[in-house]
Amino acid sequence: MNTIDPRAAQKFQPELMSSERLYWAGMPNPSVIFHSDDWTAIPFSLMWTGFFVFWEATVLGVWGKEPRPNGNDTFMVLWGIPFLIFGNYMV
Repeated sequence: MNTIDPRAAQKFQPELMSSERLYWAGMPNPSVIFHSDDWTAIPFSLMWTGFFVFWEATVLGVWGKEPRPNGNDTFMVLWGIPFLIFGNYMV
């Protein structure tokens, strides 16, 4: 088990209740910015979000010069929203 940094433990001590115990306190390694999984997760999340931004823009008629004759396809607009929200969460 890792040791407890006394300075970090002092900061949290007033927040603990009498029945609570501190198992670890410290600072993260400042030299670690990206992890090995980030080399695939970041490009995937950007491509996912970019695709669904393009999807929503196309369905809403942003790219067209004239409005669609039947208006927006409501189902397609609503279908893309959860994927767009999930993409924003991933990014």
